[in-house]
Amino acid sequence: MRAAGSWLLIALTAGVAAPAVAQDGPILREPLPNHAVAIVQARPGSGTFALRVAARGGAFEDPPGKDGLTSLLSRMLLRGTTRLPAVEHALAVERTGSTLDPFDGRLGLGLESSGPAEALPAVLDLVLEAALSPRLDAADLAKEVTLMRQSLSTSLDRPSTGVDRAALPMAFGDHPLGRVADPRAWLEGIGVDDIRRAHAARFAGRRLIVVVVGDADRGEVLARIRKAVSGVPEGDAPLPPPPSPAPLAEPARARVKRSTSQPEVLVARPTPGIEPADRAAMDLLMHLLTGFEERLSAEIREKRGWAYWVRAVDWRFPGAGLYGVRTAVPKKHLDETERIILEEMSRIGESAPSPKEVERGRRFLLTAHARAWQRSASRAAWLSAWELKGEDLLSFDDFRRSLDRVTPVMIRDLARRLDAWSAPVIVTLH
Repeated sequence: MRAAGSWLLIALTAGVAAPAVAQDGPILREPLPNHAVAIVQARPGSGTFALRVAARGGAFEDPPGKDGLTSLLSRMLLRGTTRLPAVEHALAVERTGSTLDPFDGRLGLGLESSGPAEALPAVLDLVLEAALSPRLDAADLAKEVTLMRQSLSTSLDRPSTGVDRAALPMAFGDHPLGRVADPRAWLEGIGVDDIRRAHAARFAGRRLIVVVVGDADRGEVLARIRKAVSGVPEGDAPLPPPPSPAPLAEPARARVKRSTSQPEVLVARPTPGIEPADRAAMDLLMHLLTGFEERLSAEIREKRGWAYWVRAVDWRFPGAGLYGVRTAVPKKHLDETERIILEEMSRIGESAPSPKEVERGRRFLLTAHARAWQRSASRAAWLSAWELKGEDLLSFDDFRRSLDRVTPVMIRDLARRLDAWSAPVIVTLH
């Protein structure tokens, strides 16, 4: 089968009219009577759908001593409903050729699904049923606790996990972002009543978000959502996000001693969050620092040949975040790599990048976004995340315009503010 682009090229060169390509519909955000939010974008001709049923209130709301509650609840949503056992529910989704998975994060949790467009009506009903009427059985909870502990044990066997476990408490102190799981006690204090209370509180109208993107009639999708959530009580609004973490007055350092063939260095600063007006500038800042063949990649990877990868550390939450760079280099180059990263993070805040550099970054980000934007699942994930953060829902043209508005001075000023707000955390693994 020829790709659409190939057909277009052949059609144009042969003098044949190319088939018309339907335009995407607008992004519609509709508040429902119980304050739930439905977000729908039609993609005629795409042949696929993606959806997310999300609840505001993620790991930031997990009480002290009950870390992991959000993750457990998200997984329990796939343990059957009050109508269907887990196996029957899973088979009902699978028979349509669709997928169904849980997700969770600092701000929310829920279920995501994607598949062929003709499966959307049935799958939307099944996903909403799983999210709103889960079984939440004590025996299933015990199984999920066992599985999550096994996953934690596996992650602790990876040397690089130690970098995060050392960095987060130093960067954030007693802020929720600083929590790391204690393998001796993790999940022990969570019972099925905790799960049921969390579900009742979080999957209420004021917290509920339903996102559907794909080849479907928008009116029919909205009608199905309205019917499914009409009986959901309003509930209470989600708790506000935690306050900003305290900035570090002095650099904080740690060394993780593990046998590894790939020593690492992490250099990052806690932040008071990135304002929505700065998110495009932050995208460009991170790309200019760590993008392929950009500043640090060119210096550490291309010029010196020390690293296979250079990655951005870019956490963004309301009122809190982490900004920095992580890479793996030979042990003898760790100190020099740390110096290079710190100097480059400071330099971009002292001297604005060149217009040519910014334009190159803008083209790269726009191209990457355009590719991802062609996937319904990517759109649904972005729309869900933006809604959870309380940010504007951006169309592709909105995203392009936001990048176009960023100037070199804006990038410089943002980097300067982030560097001035807190001293860095530096962690080495070797």
